[in-house]
Amino acid sequence: MTWPFGHDIGAIVKKLAKRSLASEKRRNQMVVVAVALAAFLICFAAVVAVSIAQILTVVPYQFPFLQMGLYLFVMFGMEAILSVWMVRRQKKQSLVEQMRAME
Repeated sequence: MTWPFGHDIGAIVKKLAKRSLASEKRRNQMVVVAVALAAFLICFAAVVAVSIAQILTVVPYQFPFLQMGLYLFVMFGMEAILSVWMVRRQKKQSLVEQMRAME
């Protein structure tokens, strides 16, 4: 670009345009970083809030006395039945047969 008084300012205009674009690019990068940081902080705060809410809730629990009692009754009953069965079986065998079975 040439002005009527003979100065060429084209190189200066190009240099200023490049600097302007570079500064806008840096500004845009900083905006992206700021938005990403803000989104991270908001998500982190939400996760902490939900975690605290979950920790403070109390889950009701009752020990299953009926089921455990029934389980123990069945287990001891089976042990008694098997013990009686083994004693009767051993009484039917002679002492020599019992010793051979142990070897």
